[in-house]
Amino acid sequence: MKFYFSNFLVSKFPTLQKYKPGIEFLARLFFLAVLGLASKKLFWLISDAGGTFTLPLISGFNPIEALRNSLIAATAFFLQLFGYTSFIAGWVVGIPQVAAVKVETPCLGINVCLVFIVLIVAYPSAMRGWLQALYLVVGVLIIQIFNIARMVAMVFVIKNRYQLPIEHHDLFNMVIYAVIFALFYLFISLSTLSTVADLDNR
Repeated sequence: MKFYFSNFLVSKFPTLQKYKPGIEFLARLFFLAVLGLASKKLFWLISDAGGTFTLPLISGFNPIEALRNSLIAATAFFLQLFGYTSFIAGWVVGIPQVAAVKVETPCLGINVCLVFIVLIVAYPSAMRGWLQALYLVVGVLIIQIFNIARMVAMVFVIKNRYQLPIEHHDLFNMVIYAVIFALFYLFISLSTLSTVADLDNR
């Protein structure tokens, strides 16, 4: 992904040369953020209100429900792993007659995954191709593992009638954005090592 905005800006303002990598990153970040928002709009244009695709070749497939069902199944699995009987009823998962949570669409972690993807793709890194793709996959899996842990934890919070100091969505957002920026920092560190390794091999 090549952007010429930074080249144009530096040609007009030579004093900005030392900030060129940062300008490049911000330009990519802005472009990908707009692209991400446009993609979400496009998704709802080619699907019905429930998220099921209406295009001929992929008609009937619902990626949102596929993700929701995966998260719910994983939550039920971990509840059983802790020694509890679990149940699933539509969007609801929990311990029968004890505690349950409803997994609404905003709880699927789609937006936070998009934030992570945009940061990684926008950063001008030496890690490209399959290495970057692998990091994206691992990062999204880590985010969703934290999401599953949040759902399991909420079942236990309800079961034991704990009072959280802040609203659980706010608590999750603080934790997950800390995880995202930790993953981003790790990516920058790995990118620096890759650049140094490339220079050493020349």
